[in-house]
Amino acid sequence: MHLFSRLALPIGLLFLSVDSWANPILGQIDTFSGSALGWSTGARGNAGPAVISTGGPTGAGDSFLQLSSDAAGADGRLTVFNRQQWIGNFLAAGVNAVELDLKDFGSSPLSVRVGLKSAAAQGAPGYASNTPFTLAADGQWHHAVFLLDQADLTAVGSAPALGTLLGNVAEFRILNAATLRLNGDDLVGQLGIDNIKADAVSPTAAPEPSAGLLWALGASLLLWVSGMRSRRRRLRKPL
Repeated sequence: MHLFSRLALPIGLLFLSVDSWANPILGQIDTFSGSALGWSTGARGNAGPAVISTGGPTGAGDSFLQLSSDAAGADGRLTVFNRQQWIGNFLAAGVNAVELDLKDFGSSPLSVRVGLKSAAAQGAPGYASNTPFTLAADGQWHHAVFLLDQADLTAVGSAPALGTLLGNVAEFRILNAATLRLNGDDLVGQLGIDNIKADAVSPTAAPEPSAGLLWALGASLLLWVSGMRSRRRRLRKPL
């Protein structure tokens, strides 16, 4: 068999399976400098998310991603998803949080959540943020942090265990939804997104005991020791 023929099949399989090897990288950050970086809306009528070259969180010259919705079908929701650098094994990458900058260009507050799906198919189950980030329609950029753990995510549909899904995320979403869901709400609005970062947040450390608590514990211990000594003296006293 010709050398090229022998190599063609394994090379083809390599390229076909590359998506299954994709993983987020701890610290990766999407700043949208001239490209949407694989983020899509799946919209019918418009070209999907737009990259705006100026007006981001740092002002002039700072580009960002802008979503627009018209409350009509697939074009009607402020929902954007990624199936490239934001899929794969979040656990192996050590990514347990995603932070980003958000701006509401509309006239009503938005309820922003993140979602993780077990498959790319429409209606596939997954997990979404329990509590949305309430984004005020004040024309300002706001910083949001979403934790990817059992306390902050809830299953939507017949999703696998969270640990299983975090080991093989098929689609990562950012969406506006007033209630717990993986599809956004139909509305007319615009949402700005920038600086999407894969992060690791350490569990909150237990607080150190206060000085007052330590004093109270010490006093209780002294009283207990004193009581025990008195009891022993009474037991040793001859009748």
